[in-house]
Amino acid sequence: MKAFRSGTPYQGEDLIYDANYDSVTPEGFFVRCSRNSVGPTPGVCLYSQRNEQADIVVRFPRDWLTDWRAIEAGIARLIEGLRPRS
Repeated sequence: MKAFRSGTPYQGEDLIYDANYDSVTPEGFFVRCSRNSVGPTPGVCLYSQRNEQADIVVRFPRDWLTDWRAIEAGIARLIEGLRPRS
């Protein structure tokens, strides 16, 4: 996990990623998450992926990160289901 610096547009957010994430060939789990606030607003994560001509962004509660491998697998299934059949 890496926190964004103060004074940037993303201050108060974190980058959370699989240690095996490779930015050259971006495969693996990589999300941008807001932090849980004191009030009722939970932290939210954004998972972005380019799939051929489609840019896909999935939003989910930060608390789900305790099982990030299941989230990653579920997103992969969801995206696969969106593809048109040839």
